Amino acid sequence: RLPLLLRARTITSFLLLITADAILNLADFGALHQAVKEWPIRNKASAEPQLVSQLCAAAEQACSWYPKQSLCLQRSVLLTWLLRSYGIKGEMVIGVHKMPFYGHAWVELDGKVLNDDANAQNFFAVVSRC
Repeated sequence: RLPLLLRARTITSFLLLITADAILNLADFGALHQAVKEWPIRNKASAEPQLVSQLCAAAEQACSWYPKQSLCLQRSVLLTWLLRSYGIKGEMVIGVHKMPFYGHAWVELDGKVLNDDANAQNFFAVVSRC
């Protein structure tokens, strides 16, 4: 039963990744950011560590199957949507590094970084949380 469930989560992740990429290509970053902000948290559930770990793994698997390179923004949108779809209040964080200037996105749950190095919180100045 578990392998079937993992495959279903990975397929869901893949479809969410396609959706995020389509919004980014057909509209713009603002539309994608708004979609993340508005994504509902379904049937709020406790963030069981095993479920969170499985959802992170499903998101990573979907990104590895995706024919295009998925960058931190798409990966973070996908994981945020996936967590919220399972009732877990994941938060996408967008930060910037000042010198040299560049942006980065990651997902946090209760202040803990899920899909990146925990150092991301110290290395980047947060400009948005949604």
